[in-house]
Amino acid sequence: MICDGMRKYDRELIGRPFTRTLYSAEPKNNFSLWCWWQDDLTKMGKYLVDNSRNNDWLSSHVALHKKVAGEAQAIAAKIKQLNLLELSDNQLSFLYADLMIKAERFNALSMEIDALDLVLEEELKKAISSTFAAKREQNEAYTIITTPSELSAPKKEELMFYRLALTLKETKKYDDKLINSILSDFWWTELNWRAGDGKTLQTIKKGIDNILKEAKDIPKHIRKLENYSDEIVGLKKKYLKNPELNVLNNIFEEYALLHELRKETQMKATFSLYLIFEEISKRFGISVNDLEVYSPDELILLLEKERKISDEEIANRLQCSTLFINENGCVGNKNDHDNNSVLFKSGEDAIKLKASEQSKESDAIRDFSGLPASLGKAVGRVKIALSAAEALKKIEKGDILVTGMTMPDFVPAMKKAAAIITNEGGATCHAAIISREFNIPCIVGTKIATKILKDGMMVEVNANHGVVKIIK
Repeated sequence: MICDGMRKYDRELIGRPFTRTLYSAEPKNNFSLWCWWQDDLTKMGKYLVDNSRNNDWLSSHVALHKKVAGEAQAIAAKIKQLNLLELSDNQLSFLYADLMIKAERFNALSMEIDALDLVLEEELKKAISSTFAAKREQNEAYTIITTPSELSAPKKEELMFYRLALTLKETKKYDDKLINSILSDFWWTELNWRAGDGKTLQTIKKGIDNILKEAKDIPKHIRKLENYSDEIVGLKKKYLKNPELNVLNNIFEEYALLHELRKETQMKATFSLYLIFEEISKRFGISVNDLEVYSPDELILLLEKERKISDEEIANRLQCSTLFINENGCVGNKNDHDNNSVLFKSGEDAIKLKASEQSKESDAIRDFSGLPASLGKAVGRVKIALSAAEALKKIEKGDILVTGMTMPDFVPAMKKAAAIITNEGGATCHAAIISREFNIPCIVGTKIATKILKDGMMVEVNANHGVVKIIK
């Protein structure tokens, strides 16, 4: 969905396209991989940062993001409210196609955030190093400037939970208005790429019980969250005397909000997509796991003409599916695909295609670096978690959480971690924002953390300098 959307719509919505993208998934191993090319990302990021220096362009572009996200969220909300059982196959096909178009357009636009992150970080570092002499002050300036002044969705939700807990403690009654607000505004925060369960009254009450048992001073914590934005704005004033830092901070603040919008829209669209998958599964006797490897066009053919993929091809795709898009020219043989800029392989061929595009890891690596997302140091035992479910199962207090990237459903596990290390991400990524809010040392954008580190390794995480060192 994301790759297809980028190929179709990124030139129209962003102004310039990504030219090469590799996506590979191994559903049986619960593993997926995204690859962009550095030159492509740098050109896209520079284009976005340069244009974003113009406030009118930035305002217009942010408005476009909100419009396209709103359209995707609207169709997702419609699907969530419908009784899909009452729809004919053709009606369900039309609904699915509508969701795909709007979700693909949104994803085509929002994937630019990853490119902007890279260039914005470099511009920030350059401006900070020319303004502050001491390395410690440079790191502090980077951390403060790349901390959004608006609370993230998990923190806004936490504030409402604490208010609800305080009301219950004082009145012995649940505040129905607060509960309805949580269910309305934050039902999606525990979802993941495989949909998951939305928030319920039962999960809210369980969360409140935990707060009442563990929180030492609920009113103090509420005040801290309520004053968070003013506190961050105050801290930033010290570092924004340089006009260039002011401009870059403005770009960062806008894109940090778009990052939040992206997570929310992706989770809501995915939830509704899985509602459709579940309905198709009942009608055609195909498991949801198997439906996940159908392309959008193939799902529409299934609904309209009952055309199924062979069991052999499904088995191959479940083993590995790799999609390579190269808008600069032909990839592979024309017989492999309809559009000679798109190459799709499954099974062993997909594994070979992925391997040919990946760099080889080295067993000799004993330390590596990434971007300091949240300052601090920690020593702990590595726990690799490629999904939120795995993180919740494996992470214990004091462990080092190592993952590709985090999503909203990772937050409970993140709170227990002594430090967080990710392959992907930049200044506005989910892991960076959440780790700052919870004061957890965090290094993002290492590219190789999940390749080099293994479960049980002892590592030192120095997020002040962005360095991970393997101790044993």
